Amino acid sequence: MRVNDSGQPNIQGGIQPGGQISVRNIPMKELIVQAYKAGNVAGGPSWLDSERFDIVAKAPPNTPEATLRLMLQALLAERFKLAIHREQKSMAVYALARAKGGFKLQPAARSGQPKCGPGQGAEGLNHTVCTNFTMADLADWLPTRIAPSFIDRPVVDLTGLKGNYDIKLDWIPRPIVGNAADGAAAEGAAGASIFDALDKQLGLKLEQRKLPMPVIVIDHIERVPTEN
Repeated sequence: MRVNDSGQPNIQGGIQPGGQISVRNIPMKELIVQAYKAGNVAGGPSWLDSERFDIVAKAPPNTPEATLRLMLQALLAERFKLAIHREQKSMAVYALARAKGGFKLQPAARSGQPKCGPGQGAEGLNHTVCTNFTMADLADWLPTRIAPSFIDRPVVDLTGLKGNYDIKLDWIPRPIVGNAADGAAAEGAAGASIFDALDKQLGLKLEQRKLPMPVIVIDHIERVPTEN
């Protein structure tokens, strides 16, 4: 692990299938979010948002993601003396629930690790294909990897659905700016927004609510990592 002074805004990589953590230019707060799979982090010094790091770590092949997160937690505790505790706080969230038309979900075609990536389709839309996803996976990924520009708060799975599904979503990447004809064409596309796409394509909806949510509270962290 080392400090990244590149000044670039984008994060690259993450926790990957097959037993590897490879991420570059990640702020410390986001690294803690990844380690604890936490939607909310409170406390700690201001540099948590500005100081960025590169980290590459390997584990045996096919190490489960949960084990990789525990390894990352141990690394942060060892190198940065990170100490945390957990609390519950009421906060604004989106509840992932059943839409009026009912679920339109396809059971997963095969078993394996959940995966999500770009799909193919009509030009001018975002296309996302996810395989072997639970509803909890979808709730986790919507605000962090699938549509973070649109979904600005944690998502809580309240669908009651068990099992794994293959998911395809197509939606407009940004608000339409242009003439009425452009807008009408966009409305006719598969999902005018990520919210519409969830409803029309999957039979799901996001409802704004206030719910008690787990929060990682930082008790102590050191800015300069110890040497290996």
